[in-house]
Amino acid sequence: MSFDRTRDDGSRGRQDRLTPAALEIRADLQAVPFFSDVLQTPHLDELATVCEPRTFKPGSILMRQGDIGNSMFCITEGIVRVIYETPRRQQSEIIRLHEGSVVGEMEVLSGQPRLATVLALTEVQALEIPGAALKALLSRSPDLEESLRATLSRRHAIYSEATTSKAPLLRWLVARIKAFRERLGRGARS
Repeated sequence: MSFDRTRDDGSRGRQDRLTPAALEIRADLQAVPFFSDVLQTPHLDELATVCEPRTFKPGSILMRQGDIGNSMFCITEGIVRVIYETPRRQQSEIIRLHEGSVVGEMEVLSGQPRLATVLALTEVQALEIPGAALKALLSRSPDLEESLRATLSRRHAIYSEATTSKAPLLRWLVARIKAFRERLGRGARS
């Protein structure tokens, strides 16, 4: 973390301790309900200092199904497609996500391989958030954990709809999401 100046009283204000780039990243994070609805400014500041801005051209892969997830992404601009591929190489688009969405958080927290491939449909600006930083914030912020659970519930509903409306290709994916939600719930009670 870079400190730009110290106040007369010797304390360092939040605005003063972030670089201009980190201030811009914090503003991007504040525009994402997943973070802004539950994190206090000091937590957003902390997260802003570890995020890495990334640009993806149309057709670029943000994450690939089956890879181990060490980070997640916060989409700040553009549209991505979330695609599930069966063992028989049949592909099905699960959902399209846009500015304000997060992807990859389930795998970061579970340690499981990526459930789907995320592909940039348009040029995408995103913040890459290291998994270790997200886990550290969760350990100190029960509200963020609750927000994560709500996001997982919404995604579960979307994946369930995709499974019943498109065919049984995604049943395995839904089962993995359910299992992850159950593990997350057990962790909150311990």
